[in-house]
Amino acid sequence: MNKLTVAATALFLASTAAAHAGGNTISFQIEGQHIRIETPRNCASLNCVTIVA
Repeated sequence: MNKLTVAATALFLASTAAAHAGGNTISFQIEGQHIRIETPRNCASLNCVTIVA
């Protein structure tokens, strides 16, 4: 599985979780790089998703 697929999957999960549960954070590591995806509360749009690598 390549990095883009993993990042896209995590982004999708973060955006759908935001629509149902409010704010959410997913953190993982790929080849030594720490990646954090955050979604704020009350936002179901992908425009609100923040990705920190």
